[in-house]
Amino acid sequence: MTNIPTTILYYDNLELDVPKVCPHCHKEMIPTIVSKSEITKSGNQKVFALLLRCHICSSFYAAEYIYSNRSGNINQTLVPYHYSPTVDLDIPSNIKEISKDFEDIYTQSEAAYQLDLKQIAGMGYRKSIEFLVKDFLIFLNPKDTDKILKLTLDNAISKIDNEKLQNLARMTNYLGNDQTHIRTLHPTKDIDDLRDFLKNLVLLISFEISYHDGLDTILSN
Repeated sequence: MTNIPTTILYYDNLELDVPKVCPHCHKEMIPTIVSKSEITKSGNQKVFALLLRCHICSSFYAAEYIYSNRSGNINQTLVPYHYSPTVDLDIPSNIKEISKDFEDIYTQSEAAYQLDLKQIAGMGYRKSIEFLVKDFLIFLNPKDTDKILKLTLDNAISKIDNEKLQNLARMTNYLGNDQTHIRTLHPTKDIDDLRDFLKNLVLLISFEISYHDGLDTILSN
């Protein structure tokens, strides 16, 4: 929790530098100290931990300290903790196979969303759409890879030979563009709508990949 705001609280006759940014809701507040562990040895150091509770979202979190007591001079140093959000997008395996970049961008965007960094997440989702659409077209037309990569996303979407999929990709792109510009063209829709559209786009493209794979296998026999 380096460079995160802290506050001094007292517990068990100790002066403790306590983190005051909740790792769950990411709001700044003065936490409640629920309990303190015993001082134990960890390697060459003595450590203990606090159980804290955010008074905004009521979630619990821990703070660990390195403890020293030299001739009555007691010191405790807050150990940096990094809480990461759980991202479980359940991306179909055939999507991962055709577009590793999409998987990475989509996952990172969702992690930002879970951390309430929605301004960044929205731009990331928009970027992921371009990788997904173009990699899907390259899967269908590998000989045209260079041409496809040079297309704008609008033009790439126009190359999709499936009306429903093309329309869904276009609508998803419109909402993605709203996340990258000051003026939005669809003010009644927000980033949550974009996430829903993108999830459906992933599923429909996954279906199309399975269909083409199956079609090639059956017709070749």
